[in-house]
Amino acid sequence: MIRARISIVSTALFLAVTGVMLISATCFSQNLPTNWEVKYVNLKDDLRALAIDPLDPQVIYLGSDLAVISSSDGGETWTSGQSFRNNKVPISAADSPEAQEILLLIEETGGSAGPAKKSSGGTGGESIEVQLQKEAVAEDVSDAKSDLEEKQTAVEVAGEEEKDQEAQLKEAEAAVTTAEKSLKDAESALALWTPDTLTAGDVDGLTYDSDSHMANADYAKLESWLSERGLSVPSDPHERQDILTAYLNDHQTEGTAFNDAVAAAQDELDEAKQLEKDLETTASAAKTAAKEAESDQDSAKKELVNSEDKQEEILAGAAVEMGAGTTAGETTTAPDLPDAKGVTYIEVDPSNSDRIFLASLDGIYKSEDKGATWNKIYSGINSSQSAGLCLAIDPSNPDTVFAGTLSGIAHSADGGNTWDRPGGRVNDKVITRIAIHPFDSQIVLAGAAGKGIFKSSDGGTTWTLCFSKSSQDANVVLAINFAPSQPQIIYAGTKSGVYKSMDGGESWESGGGMGLGATAEVHDLVVSPTDPDVIYLAT
Repeated sequence: MIRARISIVSTALFLAVTGVMLISATCFSQNLPTNWEVKYVNLKDDLRALAIDPLDPQVIYLGSDLAVISSSDGGETWTSGQSFRNNKVPISAADSPEAQEILLLIEETGGSAGPAKKSSGGTGGESIEVQLQKEAVAEDVSDAKSDLEEKQTAVEVAGEEEKDQEAQLKEAEAAVTTAEKSLKDAESALALWTPDTLTAGDVDGLTYDSDSHMANADYAKLESWLSERGLSVPSDPHERQDILTAYLNDHQTEGTAFNDAVAAAQDELDEAKQLEKDLETTASAAKTAAKEAESDQDSAKKELVNSEDKQEEILAGAAVEMGAGTTAGETTTAPDLPDAKGVTYIEVDPSNSDRIFLASLDGIYKSEDKGATWNKIYSGINSSQSAGLCLAIDPSNPDTVFAGTLSGIAHSADGGNTWDRPGGRVNDKVITRIAIHPFDSQIVLAGAAGKGIFKSSDGGTTWTLCFSKSSQDANVVLAINFAPSQPQIIYAGTKSGVYKSMDGGESWESGGGMGLGATAEVHDLVVSPTDPDVIYLAT
């Protein structure tokens, strides 16, 4: 991450190496260049950052432990800019093993404080490296326990949900049975009712010879209709008509009620069956979720066992070191740790060459005049939140800026004027690298020292862990890049090799087969703009 930076433009490749030199190579093909030209060297500078203006590749910016250096002619001449030598943070004040490890990398101590100093008196001591290992593995054990507790809670919640869905499904099945019986009863009642062939219109159509005397034939017909239906037969023809008409109306109303009952019962059955079908789906999903929660719990248990085993191994090694590393009358003490200082990252606005963002170990800065002047635009509530390690500008919306710090992420949606800090799982992590999807601003990746890679699918609001390996060095992520032509392909450089994802970060494979070896430290990488299988690494 710290001692080698790489950047590619259309026809050239620039590489900052060994902390004091910038070299470049003409690169007209996708093959690794063989001829390199020194563009900048200064033994007083420790180069940490390299940025090329995407709108004018002749403009190059370097960040060192002392200042910002820039070139406007492709590296032929250089101008020293604002000093950042006083932007520093004490390594000894780092509040986590991961933070101290990254600061030691920045100051080129190889990730440890170097050889221990021996002095007389006492019975023994531990090297800084062992202390860091013990602290790191203790944190891993603590994280694993917390994760297991979360997974156990998830199992309980999923189990309750599965039981609840099963109970609702049983109720729905019982409701279907009840609805089927109701429909059967309604259909049976309807079957016992038969429509009358006589209508009220037939009765009203009978004729009268006079107002009070009905024609004899119709009078007799009316008497027959009444008798057939078991109704009383009065002598008055009007009364006879009223009785028969009322009967026919009541009979028709009864039939309508039977038909309505059947229709209602059918609707009730249809609704019950639909509910049963829906609950079968949700019950099945709940059952699957419960199994997945149990599987996650088993994985968390294994991770805890692995972490505890590793802790025992490190503690045992520390005990051996304590016993064999000193002689009588000597004690081992750690050397004094220096301050980490200067510039760590530079990013040029892809839409505006005048605007440049810079991360230093004492805040984030912005220039609106190509680096001539700089203003501090972000400082956290403490030194860890202020210590910037990396930057990322959204290529789709350059006003959106992310900054990785020794303690979490800072985010701006207005070009750095105001900032917020996303919470959740990245809140207190040492963020070493941030990458934004080239076409989908909602997808953001963040490398966390010692923890792996976190992914956000909502523009940085929430985060989930998408990359974590058993090797602690593999979890120290120093570089992340999407393949510009196929952004579902992602590369990650770590202290223990390079990793590749073909599915947007869901799964990862080691790049050990690339000829680097499994333990090569990959400090930076870029992917060819046109071929996702061609990458350039700084190791």
